[in-house]
This record gives sequence, C-alpha cells and structure tokens, in this order.
Amino acid sequence: MDELEKNSGAENFEDIDDEYINNYLNTARPSSNNNTADENIASYVIPPPAPAAEKPAPHRPPIGAPPKPSPPKAPAQPSSLFPKPIINEPKDEFSGSDWRTWLGASYVQKRGIEIMKTVITDLKSGKKINIQLVLQLIEDLLTSCRQNEEHFINLTRVKDTGNYSFSHPVNVAICSIAVGATLQFNSKQLVRLGLAALFHDIGEIKLPDRMLNKYAKYTGAELAAMQKHPALGVEVLKKDGQVPEDVMFGVFHHHERLDGSGYPSGHLGRFIHPLGKIIALAETFDAMTSIRHNVSSNPPVDVLKTIYSLSGKHYDPNAVKALIMLLGIYPMGSLVRLSGGQLAVAFTKNKKDLSKPSVIVITDNNGQPIEPFLVNLCNDPSARWIAYAEDANIMQVDTNKYIQDYLLRHKTPENIAYN
Repeated sequence: MDELEKNSGAENFEDIDDEYINNYLNTARPSSNNNTADENIASYVIPPPAPAAEKPAPHRPPIGAPPKPSPPKAPAQPSSLFPKPIINEPKDEFSGSDWRTWLGASYVQKRGIEIMKTVITDLKSGKKINIQLVLQLIEDLLTSCRQNEEHFINLTRVKDTGNYSFSHPVNVAICSIAVGATLQFNSKQLVRLGLAALFHDIGEIKLPDRMLNKYAKYTGAELAAMQKHPALGVEVLKKDGQVPEDVMFGVFHHHERLDGSGYPSGHLGRFIHPLGKIIALAETFDAMTSIRHNVSSNPPVDVLKTIYSLSGKHYDPNAVKALIMLLGIYPMGSLVRLSGGQLAVAFTKNKKDLSKPSVIVITDNNGQPIEPFLVNLCNDPSARWIAYAEDANIMQVDTNKYIQDYLLRHKTPENIAYN
C-alpha cells in the first residue's frame, strides 16, 4: 500500500490549470429543470453538490454571430504523466493503426462481459473464480490501454443495457486502468487495480435478485442492505482465497468518499485505499452514464461537471483531472450544438484544446438531418465552436450509432478481419 501511494503521481498534477477545466465545465450546458442527474446521484448515496455562489449567466452568442475570441490557452501537459503530444495537426479520420486498436479493444471488452458472466455464475454455484481467465482479461485490457489510452477509455461509452451487471464491472475496469496508467501506476499496481475494479460489486451476489432488479427506488431497509455489498464482496473474495489483500481493500473502499460521507465505514480520505479512490470515480462515471434498471442515463458532460464539483470532497482531485484530460470536456458520443445551429456528435478530443474536439455534424442550421461529415473544430474553415451540450436522451439521438456508422464507412479492407 505504501508503494502504491508513493507512485500514485499525485504531486505531478499541480501544473494542470483548474480554472481552464472549470471554465468549460461550468458553461458546457445550459441550466435546465431536468432532475435526472440528481436522482442518479441520490441512488448512489452521493448528495448533490453544494449550491455555488450566484454567478451571471454565461454569455452565448446568438446563432450566426461572429466567432468568439479564442478560449484560454490549454495548459501544458506534464510529460511524465501523458503520452507524447501530437506534433502534427489532429487527423480527421482514424488511421489503420487506430482501427486495429479500437476493434481489438472492443473485442476484449465484449469478451470481458462473457468472462464476468462466468465468474458470477461460478460463485453463485459455489465454484471458485477461474483466476487465470480473469488475469488474462486484465493483461489484454492493459495491452489495449498501452496502445492508446484515449481510444481505450472511450470504450466506456458503449453500454450493454441488457447486461448491466456484467458490462458495468468491465467498463469500470477500463476506466480505472486508464486513469491509473495516467497516474503512472506500474504494471503490478494496474493488474491489482483492474482486479479490484472487476470485482468491486461482487458482493451483490449475496443480495436478493428481487432487490437488484427492482425498478422502484429502494426503501430504507433495502438501501441499508445494498450498502453492505462492499463488505459482502470482501467476504466472497476471502472465501475464494485467490486475490491479494490490497485488491480486497479496493473492493471494500469503492463507495467511501474523501469527506467521510461514503459507506460502509464512512472513512475519511487519508484512510481510503488508493485503489478504492480510483474505482469510486470510475464506478460513478459509468453508473451515471448508463441506463440501469431503476434510473436513466445522464449526458457525459453533465456527469463530468457533477464529478468535478465534488473533486476534493468525494473524489480524489488527481484522479478527477486524469479522467477529464483523458475524455476531454466533451467526451466521445456527447451531443453538442454548434455556434451555427447544427447538431453534432463529439468524436475525438483535441489535446491542444479540450473544448474543440473533432465532431460529426449530423444536421444543418435548421436542425434538418444531413449526410454526416467530420469537422475538426481546431482548424474548421467556418470557425464554428460548441455553443453548449444537448441531452441526447431528450433529443432522441443515438450518438453511438452515428459514431459506429462513421467508423464503418471509413474502414479499410485491412481492418475488416477485425470486425
């Protein structure tokens, strides 16, 4: 545990400009009366952020207005934490290498869901975990992460709504490993982080199915029972006898919060294991951006905004910054409104300016569907910018389909074998 804390890379994030991130997250989406985000937070026993001091509403230029001045310069990225910066301008399409990375990682993600089904089925029937199968999955996830952390973490946008109990731990492992790699965890630490992430909800097998599958809100007694699942998970793993102690600490602490408001023990930040701190963040991000049996999903921009508002209160600030730097201000699949009035889907982030990703434009200025095309907002001849984010659920736009269709249209013959 001491080595893990020493190598967590925390001190290296001082150069990341909080004001830069805060500026865009606080103006990323107009305020609305939609309470879905607060309901999702409440279901995970995370109180909504404290009301901020009253601020004037952010200025948004009217449709057709001249381009706004350039935003603040993106902060320099610490070379010790992030991949080498892009020398050339960001590309408008995936390369063949990108495709191999993306499709290979997608295959690992799908296989991970099947492995988690096997693990949970075995445990419920009294069998031991096939730990070699799980370790091979972790190694494959690490390989995908090393190839491209950004493509890797963007897999978390792909949700299997019919298999949430199995896909959720895999997505949490993906997100946790990407954040841990950014924080410079070594290979041994990343393996244990991945194991703890995959097993973080394993204690739920001890809870009644009727409660896990319940569509209505939990009663007080049900919520109290649900809050025992981290401790139940440790019992399951201890009985199995195949995982290290720090993995069990990660499982036990994944619902603890820095300010002591978490469960099952209400530990303060200094008593929460580093693995638990990262899994807490990854678990919340995936849960709030997923459609579950008793809550709907939230736009990724809104989720990042909520998480950032709780940085230092509930979540480790360095892990939060790492997540934002990996995903960008507008994560892949976010629905956004451009300054000209068009709707677009965020595609790939731009490391030089997190507020200007490449986007797939899907409508004209009047909101009419068009043949989608890709625009890099950093060098767009029309000088468009993102006015604000929209809620894809409310707009009834399947952003994943637009991304999938774009990728399929730009697939090379070399890549077909990976499909």
